[in-house]
Amino acid sequence: PLPLVALACYSTRKYPMLMVRFESHRLLTATRFLFLKFKEEKYFYGIVLMAKSLLICLVPVAFRDRGQVQVVIMTSMLCVFVQVQQELRPWHSTVTNTVDVLIGILMTVVLVSGALQSDFKTMAQASVMPIIGTVALVLIAVLAVVAIVRAIYRHFRVWPYFHRFITHHKADAAAQARLLKMLIDTAYNQNTFIDSDHLKDLDTLFDTVKTRVGQLIVLLTRDTLKRPWCSGEIATAYKCNLEVLVMTGACFCAPTVDELGAQLNTYIDVSGVQLSKYGIHLSDIREAYHWMLSEAVPSLALCADEAPRVRLEQAVACLKNLSSFSTISGNSSVMRVMSTNSSGTRTPKDWHDHLKRSGLVVLSADPNDDEAGAAAGIIIVKLQAKVVHMGSGLHMLHEGVYEEPADQ
Repeated sequence: PLPLVALACYSTRKYPMLMVRFESHRLLTATRFLFLKFKEEKYFYGIVLMAKSLLICLVPVAFRDRGQVQVVIMTSMLCVFVQVQQELRPWHSTVTNTVDVLIGILMTVVLVSGALQSDFKTMAQASVMPIIGTVALVLIAVLAVVAIVRAIYRHFRVWPYFHRFITHHKADAAAQARLLKMLIDTAYNQNTFIDSDHLKDLDTLFDTVKTRVGQLIVLLTRDTLKRPWCSGEIATAYKCNLEVLVMTGACFCAPTVDELGAQLNTYIDVSGVQLSKYGIHLSDIREAYHWMLSEAVPSLALCADEAPRVRLEQAVACLKNLSSFSTISGNSSVMRVMSTNSSGTRTPKDWHDHLKRSGLVVLSADPNDDEAGAAAGIIIVKLQAKVVHMGSGLHMLHEGVYEEPADQ
């Protein structure tokens, strides 16, 4: 069966790429038996079934004269595959998923029932079973200890914990904050807080910043510092000595000396919000703003010439260099995210030919609207997550990337 297994493995590995290439229709048709019955995100389950069948067949061959060992190994394998199926639930139909689990359980029952009716008398087998039983008991004890320690740890640990908290103004940066969260979570496999996902009660917002956050990312746009909740988050982070990173957008205009001084109470829109009941006063906000806008806090100046997705991807890549900002920028803690157009020096004709390529998906966004560009970036990230290898055939147009020749 090696040719069939090789073909199945190759087709499964290439399946996401094949789905976006029209010329791959024949190969998809020939191997559709591997993917047709499963959910699109569980397309690989055909290989799991083949591995299950192959391993079950190999057990009697590998342990030919050890019937008791065969029973133990095959029972363990069936239980593992039942657990895998229950976790993945790969079939389109709920009934089919349930039936698959029941079949695995019944196969285990049949195997154990047959073993009970067998007569194992050889000394070779008898000497192995105590070892297997002892190993199983030791594993049970280890798992019990691990479970107890984990339960105690989770009981005393503040939970949930967020590695990063994104402070932003929803009117100007809701989509940009969402895209930033997705890029950070994907790149670092960490949990990032944004209020639209995780905030259940406004009264707990500042407590979350105090006790459940490792780093505060301030996404500065036009009115970020004028919003009372944003100012409260920044002041809380300052008072708690929380690590802070500032990402400055092109539309941000730093407040003047007067606005940070006597006019602060009018600069911040505190209508309907009483920050004082959370222990946050204007003096705290003023001090926190001066600190945040100084060179004491690392800052990323996002490149206005790039599409929102590109500039945020570059910013996420720069997060690794936070500890070395002072050496990168001399005395200043500001790092500018430079423009690195991945399109190279393509001419308009090159882009025209490139966009006509078979299987290419193109998203076009208003180059003057950062939120529209970020929304398109979110769509790209989600599509790439669905179809892993789609990145080579998925592009977003933005200003200056594609223009028709002047003579056309």
